[in-house]
Amino acid sequence: MYKRQNERLVIEIDAPNVQEPGVVKEAKENFKSIFNISINESDANANLVVEEIKEKLDQIIAKYDPLKSDYSSSIFGKHFIKYVDTLSDIKNTRDEARLFDKLSANKDELITLRDCCEELGDFVENQYKNYQVIKEFNSRNYHNPANIQDSESSIKAGKLNEYFNQDDMPQNSFPEMKMIYEELRKAISSQKDSLRKEATSKYEDVYKAVEKSVEESGVTEEHIYPSKDETFNEINSEDDMAALQLLISKAPENQASWIKEVINKTGKDTV
Repeated sequence: MYKRQNERLVIEIDAPNVQEPGVVKEAKENFKSIFNISINESDANANLVVEEIKEKLDQIIAKYDPLKSDYSSSIFGKHFIKYVDTLSDIKNTRDEARLFDKLSANKDELITLRDCCEELGDFVENQYKNYQVIKEFNSRNYHNPANIQDSESSIKAGKLNEYFNQDDMPQNSFPEMKMIYEELRKAISSQKDSLRKEATSKYEDVYKAVEKSVEESGVTEEHIYPSKDETFNEINSEDDMAALQLLISKAPENQASWIKEVINKTGKDTV
């Protein structure tokens, strides 16, 4: 600071804001409580303590910033975002006293965020692929009434859907959701197998009737109606229950239509 005294320029230098060792010690203890990481610099040198704190915050940020980016759109991504943003705010605080105050003021929240993000970090590393598989299964089946038919499966499907839409700590309930997924997957698979068998039986009868009409009419032309191989391949490859149910319901209509095509080739009237 500059002052003029009797036309002479006087320079006054403000004393630096020196942190008391007790304040520095408390900041180090807060850091240890939050992150389970010790600060090794002496309580007597606040500058070096702050430097070490910032270095260690940089390391933590470097670990979680990629998770923040990769999972920002996930329901649980908000925890990574909050953790990294809070750490960055503290690290970028230039004033020592304010930095120490922020560590103290955010201590409880940071402990919660640390625990949360550590658990989520382990979860995405070990289970995220499985989580995505089950999430895609839920998306395909929850809004398809044909796939969830009985009341017990409907309750389980509702629970699974709620999990993916509301649970921002998915690691806690994931074992239960994985079990529900397996139960629903097996139930849906069993229903599809039953529908394929029913469709196969229906169309075996359809082709018996159509082939009898061909034999009686003496028609030799091919490709008048879909071949057996074509129809049964469609049945066996179809994975959508609503489509299988439609195939079954259309069996009588297809039989009548195909026989009509055969008769049209002979010029005879339908009997």
